[in-house]
Amino acid sequence: MKSGIKGLTYYPTPHLLGLSWLNKQNRRAYLYIIFLELERETCGTPPVLDGNRIVDISYFIEEVKKIGIHDSTCTMGKMKFIKEHRRRVTSKLLFGCDTCKTLHVQTQPENTVETSNEALVWGSLSIGIGFSQLQELLSVLNTPTMAKKTYNRYEINVWKEWKD
Repeated sequence: MKSGIKGLTYYPTPHLLGLSWLNKQNRRAYLYIIFLELERETCGTPPVLDGNRIVDISYFIEEVKKIGIHDSTCTMGKMKFIKEHRRRVTSKLLFGCDTCKTLHVQTQPENTVETSNEALVWGSLSIGIGFSQLQELLSVLNTPTMAKKTYNRYEINVWKEWKD
């Protein structure tokens, strides 16, 4: 057997292996088995993270330490990145183990997610930019942004707090 282009494996025919004594029916079975070996199914490409995120760095480091603790306690499984769950400008990273349950790694404490999004809107209003300019700024930073409807909801909350 020798490797070919893009991971294809070429198997020699039965007569090259010295199996010319196989009758026609056995050759078909042999070739069918080879065909089954060549047929590989991919379950999709693994998820890829790209871009930048706004994180609470000390909290994030503590969350990442959980993966190290998992590796020392669960000797059978391997941690794999599964997906990212974005919540406006913050993220929750989902890691899974082969043997135990999914482990979540958050970039910020749960109770500060709304505060971070509101702070982003408050900051944009305080420097005199609106949704479109904020979206442009975050795109230059390669950071995901929130929807206009969400921005407007936070903007109303900011104006209410500012008036009080």
